[in-house]
Amino acid sequence: MLNERLFGYPDIRISPVEFFYGPPLASSHRQEATMKKSDEFLKNAENCARLAESAADAPARTRYERMETAWLALAEEQDWLDGEVRPVRTNGDARKAPPM
Repeated sequence: MLNERLFGYPDIRISPVEFFYGPPLASSHRQEATMKKSDEFLKNAENCARLAESAADAPARTRYERMETAWLALAEEQDWLDGEVRPVRTNGDARKAPPM
């Protein structure tokens, strides 16, 4: 109100983030931003599996299969980092000293 009376334009309130970085992205971009990283990794793994099926030769097929395995491992690790999967302990409590 004060700005409108003094300067002739309405008092516009924006967050400091918007002030420095601009308005939020369009809705289509926002939808992509909400996609979990692990889901993106799984999509990449599926793509590698399709490429492996249609590979022209054995070395290419092996390469795509290895890439698929790597993407699957990344997706699993990302789920763990995001707290969606509990850590697995193989030898009891990891904080205990190993037996001598």
